[in-house]
Parts: sequence; structure tokens; C-alpha cells
Amino acid sequence: MSDGQQNQADKGFLAGAWRVQRRMEKAWDSIGKGRYARVLKMARKPEPEEFRQSSTIVLVGIAVMGAIGFAIYLFMQWILRLLES
Repeated sequence: MSDGQQNQADKGFLAGAWRVQRRMEKAWDSIGKGRYARVLKMARKPEPEEFRQSSTIVLVGIAVMGAIGFAIYLFMQWILRLLES
């Protein structure tokens, strides 16, 4: 490629990069308006007790889902052993 062609390619790339940058900035600015802004303005840091309670509920939910998945796994293994014999 000659220097002139390289220059044109660089300008095309830079122009595209600036277009993407402007599009991203416009999208970021629009986040501050509308329903997302209302949610973010209402958000607050939870109290320690509220955080502990939420964490406990989430951990119990994860444990229950894991136990159900493990029970299904064991059941399927049992079924497969019955089918093989």
C-alpha cells in the first residue's frame, strides 16, 4: 500500500472510531433520563440486617437449587444403571 492509501485507510478507521464514540456517549447520556434514572435515584445502600437477610435467602435458594440438581443427577444415574442391567 502506498502512503496515500494508508492515510485514507487511517482516516476511515478514525472516522469510524469517532462515530462509535459519539454513539456510545449519546447512549450513556440517555441513561440519566427516563425509567432507569428513577430506579437509580431510588436505590440506596442496604442496612446491615437487611443485607444479612437477603444474603441468607439467596444462599438458601442456591443450596436448594443445588440439592434439587444433585437429586436429579443421582436419580438419572440410578435409572441408567437399571436400564443397563
